[in-house]
Amino acid sequence: MQIQFAGPKILFVLILAVVALSPATCFANAGVPMLYIEWPFMISLLIPVILLESGLLSKFLKINFKESFALMGKANLLSTFVGFPLSWLLHFLVEMASYIFPYMAQKFDLEFISATTYHNNELLFDILGLLVTAPWIAPIEDKLHWMIPAAGIISLIPAYFVTVFFEYKFLKKRISIDALIVRKNIIKINLYSYLFLALVWSVNILVNIQLVNQGRKLFLLPFSLF
Repeated sequence: MQIQFAGPKILFVLILAVVALSPATCFANAGVPMLYIEWPFMISLLIPVILLESGLLSKFLKINFKESFALMGKANLLSTFVGFPLSWLLHFLVEMASYIFPYMAQKFDLEFISATTYHNNELLFDILGLLVTAPWIAPIEDKLHWMIPAAGIISLIPAYFVTVFFEYKFLKKRISIDALIVRKNIIKINLYSYLFLALVWSVNILVNIQLVNQGRKLFLLPFSLF
């Protein structure tokens, strides 16, 4: 199955170091490092996210939109270019640590889930597996059309908490309002913006499933790098 990526090929220079440190990404059987897809996705939607969050910040904290836009613009640049790669790295380290379980199972001849149980509940176990392996998913070719955007949704969960942390730390020093109020509203504002990002990924899943059901040998991923 071929993959058609929609959107400009941007940010090559920014992640060149990651490519250099991860030469295995050049091979199809090495899996899919989701940073290459998710980071351009986040950056490409940066403007609408900033506009959404600026409007909400202006409404919730009763400050003018111009000031709100300047603040949220800088806060989102920080969370996108520093916070999101950090959240991916932390999630990736969790994935690496999780590999000890199948290793120990093989070493001691343990069977946590029978083959029959897996095949009878394959979709459920695939989704549960993605909760851990979302940063670098397995190259299961006939499932990538839904697994890649599903992994994108899952990766929004740690990214949300990292974003709230970075944006709160940034804004509490620049808004003359009680820090607890700022934190409460940053949590709420990012909930709206991350639901928007999850909606984009969800639509992508539905479109890809429809394409595959139509017998198409390609599927779409929004704003990807490669």
